[in-house]
Amino acid sequence: MLEYYRKYARTILDIAVIVLTVYLAMFLISALFRIAKPIFYGLFIYALIHPMVQSLTRRRVHRTLATTIVMLTFLLVLVGLFVLGAVILFNELNAIAQNIPNYMRYLQYQFERHADGWQTHIDKIPPEYIQEVQKYMTQAISMVTAWLKDGLLQLFNAVKGVPITVTNWLVNWGLAIIIAFFFSLEYESIRRAFEKHAPGTIRRGVAFLHRNVLSGLGRYIKAQLKIISITALIIFTGMLILRLPNAFTVALLSGIADFVPILGISSLFLPWITYLVIVGDLRLALWVTVLYLIVVIVRQIIEPRLTGTALEVSPFIMLSAVIVSMSLFGAIGIFVAPVVVILIKALIEQGYFARWIRWPDDR
Repeated sequence: MLEYYRKYARTILDIAVIVLTVYLAMFLISALFRIAKPIFYGLFIYALIHPMVQSLTRRRVHRTLATTIVMLTFLLVLVGLFVLGAVILFNELNAIAQNIPNYMRYLQYQFERHADGWQTHIDKIPPEYIQEVQKYMTQAISMVTAWLKDGLLQLFNAVKGVPITVTNWLVNWGLAIIIAFFFSLEYESIRRAFEKHAPGTIRRGVAFLHRNVLSGLGRYIKAQLKIISITALIIFTGMLILRLPNAFTVALLSGIADFVPILGISSLFLPWITYLVIVGDLRLALWVTVLYLIVVIVRQIIEPRLTGTALEVSPFIMLSAVIVSMSLFGAIGIFVAPVVVILIKALIEQGYFARWIRWPDDR
């Protein structure tokens, strides 16, 4: 074993340095994101409006006027979609809130309706088994009660912080819009100053990042948006065909859950199907299960193709990186992981890792 370590000592050291560098890069990106969220948001908005601004400037529209037109159009469309979505979402959530007591009463009715049949079977069970089950049920109820208590406390704390969160969100995105506007106005001057005064090493590094990382990240984001949109559209259409209420809300929540790797649409559909089975609506449970399976099968077909075409990175590798990054850096890790994976892929393809990692001559 010692001979093995001596033989691969330099290789292990090189790999350890690379792993440490990757971790520090992820830590730096997440720290910068926490400190300067409006700047990152602004650059994201700028990336969205830049092609349209460039298209207008090529038609000899002054850059200030082109940026103003595109930004105003972008804001009008965004506000319109937000207001429309908020109205639909509010109405459907209000309907759900009003129907929750009916759902709970119906669930209670189903339990009471089957209670006599359950009691007949319970009477046939030996008392010692019933006592053992009661003991486990008591422990389970205590655990659920503690979980609900903690959950309600966290929900209460979250609700208390909603005004502050919404205010911070509005301030950050408001600043982001201003940053995107001025960055678009000064883009050409910033680009010329950078090309003139920046050292060659930094220019080559930025060119490498732009050519390999930013373009790959853009393709990855487009692929994920396509997958989420297809998922939400299938759910929305399926619920309309089944004439189920709150189709927009369920589709929107499914898209949000689909974006978070740990959740996924299973976090919505499985409890829903379970509830339908418990209350005895087996026909609807069957159709909802069919809709869920259709979404899962379609995702299994399109996700490797869209993600693979965009990045040529295995979905398993990307998902694993996102989960590890979330464990290390929290929710920001969802956005940090794709950047790092794309960067590592580009470095491997360009042959940097082959030069950085020294292997024994007789391996």
